[in-house]
Amino acid sequence: MKKYAFSYQLAQEAVFLARYADAVHLLKPLSAAGDRNAQFLHSYLHFWDDDLPQTAAVDLMHAAADAGHIEANYVLAVCPDLHPGYAFSLPTTEKRLTRLRFAAAQGSADAQTDLAQCYLEGVVVTQDAKHARELLQEAYQQAHSPYYIPKTCLLLARLLLDGIGGEQAIDDGLTALWRCQFRYGDPLAAEAVSLFIEIAEQGLYRVDTENFSHNLPELRSELSNIRATHLAHWQRYIERYCRINLYYDLQKATFDEFIGFVFEHFHRSLEESHVPNWTQEAKVDFDARGLLRYYTQLFREPAFLRDRYTPAEIERGLGMAGIRGWGNWTLGCVLSNADNTQDEAEACIRAMYDLFAKLFAQGSLGDVSYMWWDVGYGACRSPFPARREIDEADHVRLDQATFETMVRVLQLESTVCQSAAIHGLGHSFHPDKEKVLRQFLSDHPDLSDGDRDFVMRAIAGKIL
Repeated sequence: MKKYAFSYQLAQEAVFLARYADAVHLLKPLSAAGDRNAQFLHSYLHFWDDDLPQTAAVDLMHAAADAGHIEANYVLAVCPDLHPGYAFSLPTTEKRLTRLRFAAAQGSADAQTDLAQCYLEGVVVTQDAKHARELLQEAYQQAHSPYYIPKTCLLLARLLLDGIGGEQAIDDGLTALWRCQFRYGDPLAAEAVSLFIEIAEQGLYRVDTENFSHNLPELRSELSNIRATHLAHWQRYIERYCRINLYYDLQKATFDEFIGFVFEHFHRSLEESHVPNWTQEAKVDFDARGLLRYYTQLFREPAFLRDRYTPAEIERGLGMAGIRGWGNWTLGCVLSNADNTQDEAEACIRAMYDLFAKLFAQGSLGDVSYMWWDVGYGACRSPFPARREIDEADHVRLDQATFETMVRVLQLESTVCQSAAIHGLGHSFHPDKEKVLRQFLSDHPDLSDGDRDFVMRAIAGKIL
């Protein structure tokens, strides 16, 4: 079995793609070694493991739950026998209720929601609408798009709209209903969106729905999508769990672990474009200085990548699905991070010459080399990391380092590298850009008309 730097996280990504057999393959060694998170996920997905019968899966889930795993306690509260298909139900015994209370107290939004339903319906507990509303508020407030649980939103919305368990709060109730649109394939999401549309169209409440009405045409269309997507409840639950809990700790990662983090991920096909992208879901802790050193090291000596990964994996890791994306660990964010110095950032940029000379020049890797200079080096997303204060002189230095690196890449005897450099220079405002590109035309008199036109458009700054 191939050794991955982050097997558990890769198993979570497999769950995004409904590749449950792949997830189990990755989880089994971790589960056998006593990893409680892996045991939970492994036992939950026992249908795809011929070596783990249902009774053994239940024992494994109990081991994780008894060791304090929050969601293992929740699952045993609502589906204690782990029957195929997972028909989740409210607890009917004190033992199951105890597990549900534990999970709710530890912050499980699903457990808080189901416990609230118990209080609303008087299942195993005395009816208490006020306490139910408090539990639903807690579950609702800890979520955000696209992680809202439709059941939470729908139950809370009804209490807020009807003033059950507290004062009536119509705007908040409508907002809760509206947020259910983010969960496709969930019948409760469809029910919530339908109710929202009915309220807004018929004016069932005397409330100004102007804040929501601009979403109605879109919601009517989305309602059909919600209903058309068929995902079982057990699938929706475990996908959400993995999305919320996808976490990488790079603070003390080795260089090899860093490389695994960048390049070892499952590919999403065009048909799976709706599937969560790991770079958008993952929470990543890192040491910005150490990460920048690793980027520089990778760029200086990148040739090993071809021995370790496929061209497609390299392209994804170096492209917008990897280090050029929007995570705060990505290249652009780390280059500008306040923990890194100007000299370190400049050294990293200059090391990119070796990335072209030792990797890109050796064969095509799709568009990643051509687009390398096109959008800077990526962008950060909220919450934004602290950025280094850069004055005009610092900007000039960085621009000069980038310009000089592109000029060096232009001199490589590789059409892939030359095209990338011309493209990058076409976006540059450096005063020597035209001089460099005209010299390139002079040094290459045999260029085709199309290639000469490409250079001239770069000189004019008309590169897309």
